[in-house]
Amino acid sequence: AVVSTQSTGEKEDDIKRVMDFINRGDQVLKIEDILPFFKDFVYIKDFKEAICKSLEVYNQNINQLNEDMRDATESAERIHNDINNLKSKNCVVEASKKCYLCDIPLLTRSFYVFPCSHMFHTACLVKEITQYLTKRRSEEVTKLYKVLMNLKDDEKTRTERYRNSKAQLDDIIAEECLLCGEHMISTIDKPFLPQDEDEYELLKQEWA
Repeated sequence: AVVSTQSTGEKEDDIKRVMDFINRGDQVLKIEDILPFFKDFVYIKDFKEAICKSLEVYNQNINQLNEDMRDATESAERIHNDINNLKSKNCVVEASKKCYLCDIPLLTRSFYVFPCSHMFHTACLVKEITQYLTKRRSEEVTKLYKVLMNLKDDEKTRTERYRNSKAQLDDIIAEECLLCGEHMISTIDKPFLPQDEDEYELLKQEWA
């Protein structure tokens, strides 16, 4: 519906008809949509109820937005605190603990321990997780791991390259646990045994 200046600004009956149209409840037009079409000297009493109702709706929307913003801020703060707590979280690794992938004692080489208590050698985790990553991501992990392995022990603690490479590798392979994160969920329909006959025979020899 189009409301012209001539039909809305000259007579009180026209104003009432417009207000009746707005108050039908179908929300096609709102008071703020038709105000520009009225003359500057229209009495406010003709729109008082509609304007008050519109302001109440705006006020409710503002209050709801403020509440949503408070909830979002509180959630962000909780997540931030959880992340900080995880960074400073400590755990005791007993000498008898083994890697969940190779079943070799964990303390024999570098390793990762996740909050869920799953533990993996770094080499085992790198080898296993690359099959779940994209090609580009997998190549990045392999490259970073080779950089770390090629650095001499006396260079590890003092080179910026080592620290940067280690941080980048952590961001990828330590983002979530391999056994209880999304990587494992994505393989829920994957067969336990290889479908290829040669691979199956090789697996049987490994288990023997």
